[in-house]
Amino acid sequence: MAKASAFEGFFPTNALMPPEAVRDYCDRTVKKAAELSRSLMNSFSQNVDGSFDLATRLIHCNDPAEAMYAYKEWMNARRDALLADSKGLAAQWLKLCDIEMDMVASATRRAADQAQTNVSAMPRAAAGD
Repeated sequence: MAKASAFEGFFPTNALMPPEAVRDYCDRTVKKAAELSRSLMNSFSQNVDGSFDLATRLIHCNDPAEAMYAYKEWMNARRDALLADSKGLAAQWLKLCDIEMDMVASATRRAADQAQTNVSAMPRAAAGD
């Protein structure tokens, strides 16, 4: 129980973001960042595999024209793969940014609600003062 109250001490009760929202934000951010990291590693792995494939094909070429054709095919395939990877990675990055924007929007809404509550609670001056 002492652990929970110590953790809650970091978050004042009138904070813009309750502890649950911060934990949820961190959880979603870590999951999306891990997904993005896996995608990056997959892209790097495909790049390395493609490079080894090209090296293997070039070793088996018997003349420069055949090597140029193999290289041209590899470059076209690599271009297509990079375009597809960049679209996927950009989409994942934007999802990660959306989590951040959700957090900011939520904090802004809470701040506006808190300000409205504070203004409503202020004593009003009498008309003749």
